[in-house]
Amino acid sequence: VSIHQPSTVVFNLFNSVCLLSRGKQVYFGPTGAPALDFFATNGYACPEFSNPAEHFLDMINTDFNPDQKKVVDALADAFSTSLKPALPKPVANDPTQYSGAQEAGYVGQFVTLLTRITHQSVKNPYIYMVRVVMYIALSFMVGTMYSGVGTAARESENEQDAMNAAQKLLPCLYYVQAFLV
Repeated sequence: VSIHQPSTVVFNLFNSVCLLSRGKQVYFGPTGAPALDFFATNGYACPEFSNPAEHFLDMINTDFNPDQKKVVDALADAFSTSLKPALPKPVANDPTQYSGAQEAGYVGQFVTLLTRITHQSVKNPYIYMVRVVMYIALSFMVGTMYSGVGTAARESENEQDAMNAAQKLLPCLYYVQAFLV
């Protein structure tokens, strides 16, 4: 989660924080005392009665003060030499290693997708009502545009007239296939 300048209450809800600046990792670790100790140890202690998140951002933000680049470099160097080696190695998350891991079959996939679309339909019926109204309106428009064309093709005495009338139905078939299915 990326949150810009969280309040103290929100900041204290996080278990860990990752501070990045200018493409460098300045700090990654637990919030609270360890983060405050890291900044204090490196000469950038958080003032009393100040929001720690705001203080951290003030220290690593180089947008408004080019001199902060030195601070960022110093903190990044301090982090890379002190805390980085102590971080635990990431555990590989391989789903096949779980005891109950298995692929879902075709029936299982179908049931899962059917359940999901049913839940979506129940949660938001308005979308489906709009679709029904839209399809009815489009069907009415197509029906009025091609009214009588099929009859002309069937009842024509001349083979060429019947062919022309039938060819007029091809755009209708394309439209129905493309938009009403």
